[in-house]
Amino acid sequence: MKSKILRKRIFAFILDYLIYFTFCLFYLIYFGDRGNQNTYSVSSLIALPIFVFWIIYFIIIESILKATLGHYLLDLKVIQIDNKEIEIKHSFKRHVLDFLDFSFFGLPAYINIKNSERGQRIGDLFAKTTIIESKKIK
Repeated sequence: MKSKILRKRIFAFILDYLIYFTFCLFYLIYFGDRGNQNTYSVSSLIALPIFVFWIIYFIIIESILKATLGHYLLDLKVIQIDNKEIEIKHSFKRHVLDFLDFSFFGLPAYINIKNSERGQRIGDLFAKTTIIESKKIK
């Protein structure tokens, strides 16, 4: 059962970051400066919408739906370890450490999920949250 949830979490992660990076790519193409060798970049306040989209998608949507779109589509739900619903502060704590969890191709997250009692990654341990299967997310 635990490996089924892990597979779902991996696919949810891929879907979520595919959505995020697709947004970033289109934003860079349409609003970025074209450099040498077909590269694009944004700087200063022009880069702000990329960060704002990250906050909306990963923190605000997750705190409202109790799941990101990837988790929602795969019937996964984020809860506090005491089985209470998450709030925006939990969602923020979970994702502020994404850069640690998903460095080295997600190896730190995978190791933590496999070795923690509740299947928690670093962000979940920090936020005191976990992921469960939910046939119907309310």
